[in-house]
Order: sequence, then structure tokens, then C-alpha cells
Amino acid sequence: MVNTGKPSGACGVCRERRIKCDETKPVCLKCTRSGRICSGYSHGLKLRDQTQKTIIKARLGKPRAKDPRRGSVDTTSVSKGPATPASAATEPAPMQFVARTRNPSITEAGRSDWFSTGGNNVEGERQMSAAAIQQDSWSREGQVAGDALADPVLWKTIDTPVVDQARCYFLSNYVVYSPRSAEGGMLTFIPSLLATDNSGKEPFEDLFSAVSIATFSMRPNASHAAAFGRTYYGRGMEGLRKALGNKVLARSDATLASTILLGFYEVEAFMSLGLILAIRDDADETQGIVNEGVGLVSYNPHFKGAITLLQMREEEQFSTSHGTEMFNFVMQVLMRQYVLSLTCSDDDVKRWSTQASMRPKHQQPHLAAMYVGHLRQKAARLLAASERNAKITQDAIEVLGTAQKFEKLVTQRFDAEASQLLGERVEPSPNADDSYGSTLVYSDWWTASRSLNKYAFRLLICHIIADISDWLCKGPDALHFQGSVLKAATIAKRDIDSIIASIPYLCAWEEGKPRGASSPCGRDDVASTQGITSMMIIWPLYLAGKSRFATVEQKEYILRKLAWMAENRGVRHALGVSKFLKLQAAKEHVDRLIHSTPARLSLRKSLIEHPKKNIHARSIMRSTASFVLALAGLSLGRAAPSDLSPRQAAAACFVVGKETLPAEVADSVTAIKSSVTCGSATTIDNVPDVTSGAVSFSDIDFSKSSDTPLQFALNTFNTSSPLADTDLQTVQDQLNVYLATEAGLRSVGGSLAIKVPKFFLAMQVSRIQTAQGNPPTAAGQQVDHLRDKVTKNAAGESQALLDQVTQLATVLS
Repeated sequence: MVNTGKPSGACGVCRERRIKCDETKPVCLKCTRSGRICSGYSHGLKLRDQTQKTIIKARLGKPRAKDPRRGSVDTTSVSKGPATPASAATEPAPMQFVARTRNPSITEAGRSDWFSTGGNNVEGERQMSAAAIQQDSWSREGQVAGDALADPVLWKTIDTPVVDQARCYFLSNYVVYSPRSAEGGMLTFIPSLLATDNSGKEPFEDLFSAVSIATFSMRPNASHAAAFGRTYYGRGMEGLRKALGNKVLARSDATLASTILLGFYEVEAFMSLGLILAIRDDADETQGIVNEGVGLVSYNPHFKGAITLLQMREEEQFSTSHGTEMFNFVMQVLMRQYVLSLTCSDDDVKRWSTQASMRPKHQQPHLAAMYVGHLRQKAARLLAASERNAKITQDAIEVLGTAQKFEKLVTQRFDAEASQLLGERVEPSPNADDSYGSTLVYSDWWTASRSLNKYAFRLLICHIIADISDWLCKGPDALHFQGSVLKAATIAKRDIDSIIASIPYLCAWEEGKPRGASSPCGRDDVASTQGITSMMIIWPLYLAGKSRFATVEQKEYILRKLAWMAENRGVRHALGVSKFLKLQAAKEHVDRLIHSTPARLSLRKSLIEHPKKNIHARSIMRSTASFVLALAGLSLGRAAPSDLSPRQAAAACFVVGKETLPAEVADSVTAIKSSVTCGSATTIDNVPDVTSGAVSFSDIDFSKSSDTPLQFALNTFNTSSPLADTDLQTVQDQLNVYLATEAGLRSVGGSLAIKVPKFFLAMQVSRIQTAQGNPPTAAGQQVDHLRDKVTKNAAGESQALLDQVTQLATVLS
């Protein structure tokens, strides 16, 4: 065979026989025809091991030009031991060695050293400290000389693993240390726990990696990185499950932190499906997260698990600095939920006030938010009352007085800290891309964030005052409360203007970036905490954009700014909030058109008089009707957290939420609302305690029992023997209060474990009616059908209990 310069592609047997090979894959046909076993084909590229001979050849080659800045560096002396100093030799190594080195992966020792240094040894988003890299595992041949790490050519050949990039990105963009030690910081428990040597923190580290990759993938053009987090997520989930099964590990700081991160990951990893952050159940920066297809409802179950762990830990929670930081974070999330979700009960206030009072200095803002949330819940119930009487009016006046006291205290606090919190008004630059009026410039990042949250907090209080005052103005003393409406409106408009004026300083202020936002892996300015800053300002922007006191221009600016954050900062939650505000604005516009009788009659008259010239107008009416229907469908899950549904609130006093009820439940509400009354106390998920006849739900509440729902039903709702002697009215009253409570739970998106005792009671009513000679005629009320409902919803109960239900269904006399 003649070598023409290209390596032969012949199989091994043909090369030995020195004949032309047909190079058929996978085996040569010539070998097959001759009865020989084809040995296969060789690779086109031959890799040779580095030997003493190749080293000598390299040294005899042309040396690399000396760098006047550093002197010459020799990377040819390699061994299986530690790195050799740069001064040990004078000749450079061939660049092929750099290509053959494996990518570094940070070891556990390196990772511990990285995070335990406190935070200023890493610059930017992708750089790593030389101390950490020197501990990495390299190629089998040896390690690059220590000083060679400074060579930019070598750095270009090192591909930092995605997980390490993501960790550094998260720590530099979402973790912030406060310059004032009393305030702690935001998510500072994460680097603190990473630096500890506590056993059982492996799930925490895995979930931290998963969260980091999820947030890293939210950046523009980085969505491909999301897949890398699934392995860490699965491993962290398995480790957390085992930790929760261990009594000791379940109460550890690492387990609580893992639960918080797990909830955070559920938000970040599925953001592409439309999850919204920081609207109803989250903290100043990260709020929880809610599915756009499910609506602005409750935070995911993982964060509720974190709340349960907090209740278990009690005083133990404050035994470590990590525990205190996590308590602060969870309280921020929980209080934001109370403010927006109307779920703060008297028991919640008492429980968290007691636990937070162990550290009163740090928890005063949390307690204030909780009290306002509780006050807002009372106001919403008063406004949704189906009738107006002297007691309700007096309660409304008391709520108004309390809200006015809160507003006065907040204003006094503003005035007392005016020199620190109030920013300086600066007119926008003529070259500014997007601005709305003047900009508030603050002394530092922390001052800006505190002021922004106080403006939002007072805006919420002003809405309570205005709504209650409007309601009272419809009564006999209207003139007495009109002044309250005007004053609240004035303060609210001023706060909305201040919120909008603060946004440019935190988002894209170039004339002296805000200082004071120190992070473990970044600089001391807002540029190194872009992620947490963008998340933090979503909450005030949402309140301002939803306010009835905001102008159209202000709402348009808020929508543009939210879209800008989603596109340029990678905070996709902002895009979800923007869509929600747009839908709400469109719905309000459609409602105004529908309820504007003169406009509607004028349009109809025009269509009748000019049928051919108004085809476009007819199209608009059809589109409007379709849009209203679409909004009605969205209301199944996209319930705004601010006001109760007027239709459901008017239907029954126990339907306190905005979640649309299923048709079957709505029918039961219609049937029982005249027989059920609501008390002032609350039961499950803050649903009012309902009474039918002489039976109150609180007296037969299954959730207070240690038994399972089915065991409780079998033990509590017994019948007489013979069956026909049972008091049907009593059992019917028991069923009524369970039906009413279930409707209330569904309206707030609560637990549906109540379905088991409810269906059991319905089966008992059907049995008694049958035994008394008046069997139900509806197919859905037959004993066999209701028996199947009980067993289906109680599928997780023991078989012995299920057998008792089956046996009861056969006894009909």
C-alpha cells in the first residue's frame, strides 16, 4: 500500500495481508469471504504517552518568547506529586499538555475553604480563588505549576463546572450581608451553614446546588443549564426524606434550611411553566411562589413544612446564629402571606407573637406585618358581610381606628428617621431610556430597600383605611368619614410616587452605584446583588400597580419595569406579575364597560340603526364577551389575593375565599346557606365556625382528634339500633356543618381531608332515610354510591376500617 499522506482506513487483517480493504463497517467483507475474523478498524488519531524521549524532543524545539511581565514559566516538569514552583525550570512545555489536562472539579476540602473565608476572595460571577483551585484534582500525569495559574492562556483552557459557576452566581446575586449587624442580612444562613462541619448537611448542600443552578439558568440565554440541577435535586430530596425520619436530624438547622431551599427550588426550576414569586406567600426577596396556572394562592407544601419545623423547634430555634437567621427569613415569608392572603387567625397571632418575643429587637417588623395582616382579614370580612347592622358598623369603626393608629405610627417612624431614610430627589438624565419623573437617591442599598418596604407597608394600611371609610360613607354618618378617605388617598398617592421614584436607583442607576450590598462572592454595590434586588422590588411594584390610587401612566411604567427585569435580570417572576396586572387591568376595564348602562345602550342602539356599518363594533362585543368568559375561567385559579369574591361572599358567610367552587359544592352551599350561621371564631384554615341547629363544627371537628379522619367518623357519627330510631335531624345538622366548612376550605384552597367524614355523614343520612322508608331518589345520594366515595377518599386508611364502612352500607334497617 502506498502512503499518500492520509492514514490508511483498512482493517487490521487486511493491513497485515497488505491487500486493499473495502472498509465495510462493521466488518470487512473481504475477511468474511475468506473465512477470516476481521479485527476491526483502528482510530484515525493515535495518542502517544509522554516519555523521556518526547520531553527531550520538546526541549530541543524552539523555546517560547519570554514574557517581560512575568519572566519565563516552565510547565514541562510534571510529576505525580505536588505542583513544582515556576522557578524550578526555564523551558516552557508544549501547549498539548494543557489540552490533555482534565477539567478541575472542586473537592470537598476546596469547597469548605472557599465558603469559610467569609466572602471577598472571589470576584465576579465565575472566578474562583487560587487556594481552592490548587486543591482540585487534575490529570493523572500531574499538576500545572502554581504560578502558571495566573497565565490567561491556561485559564481559557479551564472549563469551570456549571455547578461551581451557579453556586458563585447565587451567592453573589442572592445573599446579602447587612452593614448593621443587628439587621442580619438576606439568606445569610446559606454561606454560614456551608462553612460548618456539621454531619447530616449533605441534603442541604445538594439542594443548594440545585437552587443555584435553577437561578443560574434563569439568566438570559442560560436555560440549558437547568438540566444539571435535577441530579442534585433528586439526591437532596432523598437525603431530606431520610433526615426527616430521624428525630435528631429533623430538628437540625441543616434540615430546616434544606426544606426552605426545596421550596425555593420548586419555584425556580419550574419558572418556565409560569410560576410567580413574591406575591402572596414569600419574603421581601423571594416570596413564595405560585403557579400561574393555579393562581396566586398559597406557597408550596415544602415551605409549609418549614413552618411546621419552626413550631417543633421552639426556643431551640435561637440556639445558633443559623437558626435565628432562618427564623427571620421564614417570618418574612409568613408575614407577607398574612398580609395578602387573609389567613391570619387569632391563634396565629398568639403563637408567633410568643415565639418572636424571645428576640423582640429583631422581630418587631415581622409582628407589625402580622398585625396588619390580621387587621386586613377583619376588614375584608366586614366588607363582605351580606347585611349591615349596628354591630358590624361598630366593628368597622374599630378596625378603621386601629388602621389609622398603625398609619400614624409608621408616619412618625418615617419622620423620626427622615435624615436616614428619605432620599434626595434627582431629575432624570435626558439620555435615560425609561424614567417616570424624578429619582430618589439614597445613602446606600440597605436604606433604599428599607424605605421601599415602608412605603409599600403604609400603602397597604392606607387601602384598609380607604376601603373601610368608603363602606362607612354609605351609612348615616357619611360626612364624618369622607375626610378619612381623602387623607388616606393623599398618603397612598405620595407613597406610590415614592415607590416608583426609588426603582431606578436600585435597578439601573449608573451615577454612583448604591453601596452597602455586600455578598460572599461579589462587590460592595448593587451590581453584585442584582437577583435579590429585582426580587425585592417586585412586592412594592405589585402593590402600587394594583392600587386604585395609581394613575394609568404609573401602571404602564410599572408594567414596563417588570418586563425589563424579566428580560435583563433573568427574574422571570416579574414577567408573571406583569401578566397578572395586565389581566387585572383588562378585567377592570371590561367590568366598567359592562356595568356602564348608558354606554351599553348607546352601542346597542348604534348597532340596530347601522347594522352594516358596525361589523367591527359587533366584533368588539363578541371579543369582549369571550374575554370575560376567559377571565371567568382563569378565576378558577388566578384569584387575586386582595378582595373577596362578591358573588361567593353574598352566597354564604362561610365562603371566605375567592377560589371558584365546583358545581357540586356550589349547589350544596345554595341548599344549606339558609340553615347555617357563622360565629366569630374560626376553625380549619381560618374558616368561620359554623352552626346548624344545635350542632357547631368546632364540637365535632375531626382535625382536633389524634385519630385518622375515617376512624374519627366511625367513632363519632354512630346510629341507633334499630337504624330507623336514629335522630335524622341531628345527623343532617352534622352533615350541614361539614358541607359548609368544606365549601369554606375550597374557597381558600385549603386541605380537603374533610371529604372523608363528610361523605361518611352523607352515607349515614342516606341509610337513615332508607330505614325510615324515605330513600333518596338522586343517584348521587344512594348508599352504595356514597360508600364508594368514602372508600375512595380514604384509600390510605387501614383495611379494617374500610371493611367497617362496607359492612355498615349493608345495614339498611
